[in-house]
Amino acid sequence: MLRPAVTPDQRAMVIAYLTEKIGVSAVSLVGHMPYEAAAIVRRERFAGAVLYTNYRETSIEICWAGEAGWATRQHLREIFAYPFLQLGCLRASGCIRRSNGASREFAKWIGCREVGVLEYEYGPGEDGILYSITADKCRWIKPCKAQTNGQSRHG
Repeated sequence: MLRPAVTPDQRAMVIAYLTEKIGVSAVSLVGHMPYEAAAIVRRERFAGAVLYTNYRETSIEICWAGEAGWATRQHLREIFAYPFLQLGCLRASGCIRRSNGASREFAKWIGCREVGVLEYEYGPGEDGILYSITADKCRWIKPCKAQTNGQSRHG
């Protein structure tokens, strides 16, 4: 089950996990913007984590990291239900290091498509590849119209 990080300590633990797995600082990961985070915990240890940032009504950015096999089909339904069903976003996007072949293949497998290159996103010679998935093409959620009811948990 995907566990939302609710308390400041839980949020800090998820950010620490992601920064270690991805190899960036917390400031580089979330800056000073509002965010939501959730962890996948197995046997009281992190198996994976998801970070949602830069929510703008119709779009949101997602960052993920985890151990091998961290995201089950149920986890993916929960991961995409938040932006597409709860927030009513039309698109979710994320940037992955060009050198991170495993994460890039995972992004393609779950239905994201490569939409661009962000030069030097991770420093000199460290390009990022931008991936995107839209609510209408996301196979992890049931087809439905994006709903915006003015209520959001994000932020």
